[in-house]
Amino acid sequence: MQRSLIRAKELLSGLDQDWRLIPGHRYDSHGGTTPDWISVGDALKFNYFLANITMID
Repeated sequence: MQRSLIRAKELLSGLDQDWRLIPGHRYDSHGGTTPDWISVGDALKFNYFLANITMID
């Protein structure tokens, strides 16, 4: 799972940061709303797992 998240982060980092992602689950945004979509840039910045994933050897 860790390698999958790292690969997802690599793929998302190469995309236009304004592109919209439609998550497979709903989650609250920082503004107190529940968005139907989130930008790639916001996902990389605010998604806990994508923002903090590192490889453990």
